[in-house]
Amino acid sequence: MPRYMLDTGTSSYIMKRSNDSVLRRLRKTLVSDVCIFGDHEGGAFVRG
Repeated sequence: MPRYMLDTGTSSYIMKRSNDSVLRRLRKTLVSDVCIFGDHEGGAFVRG
């Protein structure tokens, strides 16, 4: 079960590599401990 749920803002920082603090924290985290929360007009979803 994921320990961390990334919101769309945090996911954007990661994709753009624009926040060193977020990137350092993510590098120390197992991929299996992370999921991404998304929200759109049709409803919310979680990907993990």
